[in-house]
Formats: sequence, C-alpha cells, structure tokens
Amino acid sequence: MINRLTRRAGLASALLLLALPGIASAAPGSRSFATTYPVASKLCSEATLPKSLAGEQAQVAADCTTLQNSYNAAVTTGQGAEASFAAAVMAARSAAQAACTPKPTTAAGRAACRAARKQASHEVTAQRTGLKLALKQFHLSIEQARVTFWTAIHGLRGGAGIPADGPPPSNTPIPSS
Repeated sequence: MINRLTRRAGLASALLLLALPGIASAAPGSRSFATTYPVASKLCSEATLPKSLAGEQAQVAADCTTLQNSYNAAVTTGQGAEASFAAAVMAARSAAQAACTPKPTTAAGRAACRAARKQASHEVTAQRTGLKLALKQFHLSIEQARVTFWTAIHGLRGGAGIPADGPPPSNTPIPSS
C-alpha cells in the first residue's frame, strides 16, 4: 500500500516537472548587470568616456544610475515573484498532504483527500500563471530600461555613434545576485 502511494507521489512529481519547462528555464540564473547590458556596463564603468561624449560625464553617470536602479528593481520583483510561487506551491502541497494523511479509510475521507488534491492542483495552476506574468514583466522591464538608457545616451551630443546593447534572449533568467 505504501509502495503504491510512493509511486503515485513520484509520478505526480515527474509530471509536474515535465509540465514546468518554461518556468524551469526562467529560474534565477547568473546573468549579472554586466552580462545583461554588456556595452552599457562597460560605458558606465569606464573612468574616461569616449571623446565623443566629452563634457557629458554627469549626464552619462545619471543615465547609468537610472539603468542600474531599473535593473535592480526588476531583479528584486522577479525574485519576489519566484519566492511567492514556491511558497504557494509548498502551502498547497502541504494542505493536500494534511487532508490525505493518514490514508483515509472512509468514503468521505477519500473524497476529502481527492478534493484537497484537486484544490491544490488548481492553486498551483493559478500561481504558475501569476509567475509567468511576473517573468514576462521582468523581461519587459529589462528591455524598457535598455531602450530608455540608449535613447538617452544617443540623444547626447556625440552619443549617436556609440553602439547599443541588443535585446537579451527572451529566456533570460532572473539573476540571483
């Protein structure tokens, strides 16, 4: 009896992992600010700006600060959404587990267990939808910050010739640092 329960739990876990490939690829990764915006980060970290931007140091510094702050806010929000998702999934699983432990012996107990599992499944689905939306917002925020930064830099006297960062791949993970 325990073996059957263990097999079902293992099968359910495997199916859940197969159902979440998009979320797994969007898990926090190692894309730092410098990796996300390689050209911008180099421009922001240079002690001396290119000659074409001579006299624009204060504005470039302000634009770099704005880009860094936007990046940090997007990362914090994305990581918060992932943490919230993980906590909600754990809570839903715990509620289902509590309704089904010990193994129900009555028809009413089994029905309550099934209902709890169904409710947990619905909760995880709803939370997954919320996480996907949050990850899309993360990527949109990162891209908007890039566009805003380069629009400002290219608008400066002498900034039009500086090459801009390209957009990151759509599956860019949320940085963990």
